Amino acid sequence: MNDVSKFLMDVVNDCEALLNHEVDTSHWDWNLKARMRGIRTSLDDAMRQARDLHDDTAKRVYLIQVTTTMDMNIKVLAKNEDDAIEWACETADKRIRQTLAREHDVYYDSTGEMLGHESQADDDADEEYEYDE
Repeated sequence: MNDVSKFLMDVVNDCEALLNHEVDTSHWDWNLKARMRGIRTSLDDAMRQARDLHDDTAKRVYLIQVTTTMDMNIKVLAKNEDDAIEWACETADKRIRQTLAREHDVYYDSTGEMLGHESQADDDADEEYEYDE
């Protein structure tokens, strides 16, 4: 597409240069002058068409897949590490679904890993695993 764009701009520039070129037609008869006007009209029309076509082809719609990595730290109160990871992933998916995925077409898949643990007395949990009791 860049070749087409360059070609069209060359046509525009060449036509413009030819239209700006001064020709002394004072000693020509009416027939030659009319034919010269026809050429100038054709050059002007070609320049306008090339510019319009260039403008139409200069912008295109591109489909781009973007992969973004997002980290979310969630403190979960749970009985074991597996439950905590499962609940943190569900919580992260829910947050994405309620925000970003609500207005945009996104694919997401959460995975989790434990970064450390605290006792219940030392730190407050953001979420609590909902056990069936």
